[in-house]
Amino acid sequence: MQKLITTFEQQLIDVANYAGDTVSNYISCIHRFNAFVNDQWNIDLLHITGKHLKAWFKHIKQSGVSNSRLIHHHSAIKHFYAFLRNMKCIDTNPALALLPLRKGKSNRRQPVTTDTAARLLKAVDRSTWLGERDFLILSCLWALGLRRQEVASLTRGCFEPDIVLRQKIGLIRVHGKGNKQRTLFVVDQLYDHFIRYLNHPKTPKDDDASMFPSKTGTFMHGDAIGKIVRRVAEQTGIKQRITPHRLRHSFATDMYLQDVPPQALQSMMGHDHLEETARYIHITMQRKQQALEQLTINGDNYGC
Repeated sequence: MQKLITTFEQQLIDVANYAGDTVSNYISCIHRFNAFVNDQWNIDLLHITGKHLKAWFKHIKQSGVSNSRLIHHHSAIKHFYAFLRNMKCIDTNPALALLPLRKGKSNRRQPVTTDTAARLLKAVDRSTWLGERDFLILSCLWALGLRRQEVASLTRGCFEPDIVLRQKIGLIRVHGKGNKQRTLFVVDQLYDHFIRYLNHPKTPKDDDASMFPSKTGTFMHGDAIGKIVRRVAEQTGIKQRITPHRLRHSFATDMYLQDVPPQALQSMMGHDHLEETARYIHITMQRKQQALEQLTINGDNYGC
């Protein structure tokens, strides 16, 4: 079975041209499902029926995973069994028994206020190295608008201090979706936070090492970044749900309200199209109309 999963992974990369983080997510989902069916029924993935799949999705839903994570599991299973059917490893595709998942309405995209973000950062105990790590992770999500997987994949060498001699201006190189790279300035207090963290004796010194390693020294997964955000939010007693993606929406909205040009904001967010960036801007109707007027491409308006 491991050989089939490896072949599936290779096809996602070489044939379907999926991004690396998406492939990692899919393979992680398949391995978890494989462990579940072995434990529950002592069968392999080639003998799965729709009944088994429904039991699996009931299990992971009851475990409290987010709707977006549930959608990842759903996509991974559907792609994997379509692959097995095409390889003639199975006669029928059991994933056809799965109903489409609805992307339920969520307030995760609504930005948090500056006061709420400040409360999050203040709640982190910076007296330990782990506290310093978690503080800078939150800072990158809120002050730079990074995706959680982008934060998890940062290496020590991604940060370049002293780009302008004797001034607190640094650069951070971010590897985003589809292996696209973008560069962001790091200035002022955020610059100081980076220097403080990188100078800590426990912070990795190798340029290829993880910027924010796990307790075991390995690269963290994006899910671990989400857990850190949730844990800190719970410590503050904040009622609203805080996620890395919500902090990213907050960054986009703040930058727009500070009159950052739409094209510059698009580059900072790592988007291919301005209409993607527009969806991240949460403002009053009056400001939204102004955004519509600015976010015009070749005479076509795109909604926010």
